[in-house]
Amino acid sequence: MRRIVLTPLILTVAALTAPAAAQCVTRDFEDLPDGALVGSEYAGLTFESFDPTGTCLSFPNILTLGANQVVYAGFDSDPLCATHVQDLIIRFDQLQQNVSLRVGAWTSSGVNVRVRAFATESGLSGPLFDSTVAVASGVNPAPLSIARPSPQIRRVVVTASSSAGELIDDLAFDDFTPPTAYMRAPAYRDCGCDQVSIVGVACDADGAYGYDEAHYRPVEADPADESAWQLIGTYSSPLCAEGVLYTWDASGLPEGEYYVRLTVYNACGSAREAVTVVRLDRDFDTVDVRTPGSGGVYGGRVCFDGTVWDHQCFDHYTVSYAPSGTSAWAPVEAGAPIYGDHVTNDPFASWDTIALGLPDGDYRVRVIGTSHCGHTQTRTRTVTVDNTPAIAEITSPLACEILPGELIEFRGTASDANLTSWSLQVVGGDIRDWTEFASGQAAVVDDRLALWDTRQWDLRPCAYAVRLVVNTGALVNCVDYQRSVDHVTFTVGTAGGGTCPGDLDGDGVIGISDLALLLAAFGLPCP
Repeated sequence: MRRIVLTPLILTVAALTAPAAAQCVTRDFEDLPDGALVGSEYAGLTFESFDPTGTCLSFPNILTLGANQVVYAGFDSDPLCATHVQDLIIRFDQLQQNVSLRVGAWTSSGVNVRVRAFATESGLSGPLFDSTVAVASGVNPAPLSIARPSPQIRRVVVTASSSAGELIDDLAFDDFTPPTAYMRAPAYRDCGCDQVSIVGVACDADGAYGYDEAHYRPVEADPADESAWQLIGTYSSPLCAEGVLYTWDASGLPEGEYYVRLTVYNACGSAREAVTVVRLDRDFDTVDVRTPGSGGVYGGRVCFDGTVWDHQCFDHYTVSYAPSGTSAWAPVEAGAPIYGDHVTNDPFASWDTIALGLPDGDYRVRVIGTSHCGHTQTRTRTVTVDNTPAIAEITSPLACEILPGELIEFRGTASDANLTSWSLQVVGGDIRDWTEFASGQAAVVDDRLALWDTRQWDLRPCAYAVRLVVNTGALVNCVDYQRSVDHVTFTVGTAGGGTCPGDLDGDGVIGISDLALLLAAFGLPCP
């Protein structure tokens, strides 16, 4: 069934062609019951009964004459009005150029019926048209036509020569008002799937309906090429309450933007159209995951960044993870299993591997973009989760140890499952900033890290600190790569700063001053 009534929403309408002047609306009054009063029941028209003496003013009524129903101005049952001549007045909302009707009176004998046409709303002076028709039998109305060179007729007055009451039938007049063409859906640049519902109104409320039709064409087609418009369908029945006008089968068309045009014609040839643009969806356009990268190592919170976007047809996207080798997919954010806004070159999800209690290991992460029509695009990455800190430990030399200023062996551990490098760095004495003196990329476990020849550094006796920095490939919390650090402090030279055990004052000679220093400290506890 074509017409399904829907709830009104938004309207985008484009207006159209100029109306044609044609006498194409006919009222035969067969749709009203006998005895019904007739005033403004018909769009574009108003009927009145008027007594020129001022005694009666009312509406005419429907009278059945044989098989026909007519508009009748007499009131036989009303003692006040029955003895008075009644004028039957017809008023038009729009100025008319051509009017035809059949006129008569409620009498079986002959009667003269005067018909006048006026350009004004009231008054009986200066008629545009004034003619009297002799009707042999009043109940058999005689035809009469009124024609003007342009739309001038506002009012027609019918007066019978007897008090029996005027009657008219088969009133025909012009319809200068274009019909209604209204599309609520698809809205401008809306998304269309295989079946597109064209929702709106196709109606001519104040005239005779002709037909309506719907067409489409690609937006990029030549506007001057009328043959580019392809017919969707046509109907000859109006739809005056908003509903489904057409269901467009667009399943065979490629993705892209299309014009949709609804054209409505009335019986007089006047037309109006509504035009919109719809995008037909055939796939999801873009899922670009810039981070995390495939094969990357991550710890803590993992940030998803990139683009998840589709032309007018975007609906949602999901981001999930599963341990490698399984299909146990779960959302990276339990509180947001579905994301409803598209993203372009920006963060679009966050995966807190610590809060979720995930063990270290390999995982697959998956991003799926979905359009309104159910088309999808998927991107999958394999990543490694590493939340275990690297091991950085210096076991030799010991803290606070006094070392000769020659070869110093550093032992310990620099290790991680995703180790990238390690380095030994020193500060102290004349070395103001951390300075590397040994490094490596292979793991060292409880073994020699370096043999440092301090003579090449021209170190003077002083306290020094060395740190072991172990770097990994795990990007932590989207900010920096994971690393672990261990420190040790020691003194190069003797306790007094000399270059040999007896040189307490560090002057390069074991002498009286060294003995004095020893005696001064003799018997004191070591710190």
